[in-house]
Amino acid sequence: MCEIVELGNMNADEIKSKLRVLYKSCRICPKSCGVDRSALCGACGIDAKPRIYQNFVHLGEECSIVPALVINMCGCNLSCPTCPERHRWNNCLPIEDATSYAEAIARFIEKHGNIQSIEWIGGEPSLQVGFAIETSWKLREILGTVPTIYLNSNMYFSPTLLPILCSDEAPSIDAFVYDLKCTAPCSRTITGAKDYYEIVTHNIEVATNLRPHAPHILRHLVMPGHLDCCTNPILSWCKEHIPNVCINLMTTFHDFRPNGDGPLFLSDAEKHKAIDMIQTSGIATYFIDGQSV
Repeated sequence: MCEIVELGNMNADEIKSKLRVLYKSCRICPKSCGVDRSALCGACGIDAKPRIYQNFVHLGEECSIVPALVINMCGCNLSCPTCPERHRWNNCLPIEDATSYAEAIARFIEKHGNIQSIEWIGGEPSLQVGFAIETSWKLREILGTVPTIYLNSNMYFSPTLLPILCSDEAPSIDAFVYDLKCTAPCSRTITGAKDYYEIVTHNIEVATNLRPHAPHILRHLVMPGHLDCCTNPILSWCKEHIPNVCINLMTTFHDFRPNGDGPLFLSDAEKHKAIDMIQTSGIATYFIDGQSV
């Protein structure tokens, strides 16, 4: 388990310096591959050059954050077998300049208006966190008042990033959309990382404490055959450890693999059971498939 490094309330120069160190012998995520990402790709398949495979206005996110400007960043440090996105970032060209990208995003927001949130999402955005942070800084400089900026993350990263992301002196990320997939016994099967649950729950709890008044959301995608081993324990953990976070129970699982060896969808019986679990969990605020109940 990675330990948090107490960095205090860091300013912009300190954040840039710390990120250069983390990238130089990469320790951005728990794999700690040690690759110099200024020159080479890390275990995640990403070097230091930011790559984005799409951005668009999403109307299908949680009702509290739409319309959301979603920025999909390439690369991931997990290997979930049912992931529908991985093939989409194979041929992305790098973006060289955070300032130019921020200016383009600012023009888009000013033109379209009514954007309630900006989501840095993946892949896994923490792998390119330096670009996300610098672009967010520049957006605040250009626009003054910006939509709420979320890091929509699998949270499988080094806890060292948390004080960087949550700095009040050099604010970049306002809040988080967490993704909690499974519990420890199923972590290797579902995510490819045996330490997934330990690291992710730790990061979620710390991030929530660092931004206690922010509108965080935790998403849990219910998977066939994993209600008793994953969904129910995750809901219990949420109630105990992050009682003020809104939980989005997602029952829309779809296995997009052409030769998948499991169910394509959640059965009606499992969907109803999962909904009953959250309704009887004692969790104060929750969505079902992004909608208030």
